[in-house]
Amino acid sequence: MPKWEYKFIECIYHMEDWYPAFDNGEEISHWKAGGNIAAYSNTLGEQGWELVGCATSAAGTHSDYREFYRLVFKRPKA
Repeated sequence: MPKWEYKFIECIYHMEDWYPAFDNGEEISHWKAGGNIAAYSNTLGEQGWELVGCATSAAGTHSDYREFYRLVFKRPKA
């Protein structure tokens, strides 16, 4: 039976596009200057990761409201 490892990416809407800001709960350094969600997903795909799920959510108050986009990737465990 195959074994899998998973990666959870949390994206934030910034400068009119979605950017990956957290990778398995760890903030991605310089994420605002990095590539958008498509570029990051392509990089993960080159590393053998497959996108298997996504979800949107929101948090905050009326004056401090944020939307998040969460992606789930998996690949066979080495």
